[in-house]
Formats: sequence, structure tokens, C-alpha cells
Amino acid sequence: EPTATYFHIGADAEDSAVLLGCRDGYVRRYRDAAETDDGSEIQSYIVYGPLKLSGSDYTEGMMQELICALAEGSGTVDWSVHVGETGEASWDAAAFASGSYALATLNYKDRPRARGASFAIKFENGALRRWSVERLTAVVRGTGRQRLA
Repeated sequence: EPTATYFHIGADAEDSAVLLGCRDGYVRRYRDAAETDDGSEIQSYIVYGPLKLSGSDYTEGMMQELICALAEGSGTVDWSVHVGETGEASWDAAAFASGSYALATLNYKDRPRARGASFAIKFENGALRRWSVERLTAVVRGTGRQRLA
């Protein structure tokens, strides 16, 4: 809980930082290269979506391929695809397919073959270290009218 901020200009660029005065009495600063918070591992994730799998609300689609390139120096990333009949349903759905990306370049293609109206893709740090996605491509195609169970 920061209560005060100050931009400190140091002699070196690495010494310059925004300092955060916090309610607990500590002064903290952000470091791009930090992989722990005072020795505690930092867990992080991002959810892309929900996105439509087809061109309209009337039809369904299928995710045929998932292609990902991690940034240089990135740690392992765990991914999962969530599919539903609505955007909200895909956000709350259990993982349809999952896996890991470990190469700091273009990874092997995954073929989840996930069918529905909407999807979301969740990425989280697999090795509890910093990570970055350089590029993500989902290849989708329409499959026909939306079906209800």
C-alpha cells in the first residue's frame, strides 16, 4: 500500500527509479529484472479474450492451431484454452487443452481443436520466473450454426 512516491535520479541509469513509500514503513522500488519479491516467488498470469471463434454470434468455430513465440530470456509459460458458448462461459470454463512453452523463440504448434462460440487463452509462469510472450497466433475456422446442449 504505497502512501508516497518519489522519482529519484541516480548517477547511473540503473540507480534511477520511482520509490514507493509504503504504509508498513518500507521504501520499495520496481526492478524489471526482479524474479522474487523479498525472496517470495512472484506468480503471474494473463488471460487473452474472450474472443469469438467465428465471424458472428450465430455460428460456432474451431481453434485449429495455437502458435506462440516467447521473448528472448523468457521463462517457461504454461498455457490453457477455455471454450464456451458465450464469452462469459469461456472465461469460467475448465481448460479444454493445455501445455507449456519453453523455447525463447517460435515453439511447436499445438492443435487443440477446441469448438465453441468463444474462447479465452490463459498464460501463466510455469517456472515462477519472469516471462514474456513475443507473438501469439490462433488459427480458427467457422464450423456452422451454434448448437445448444
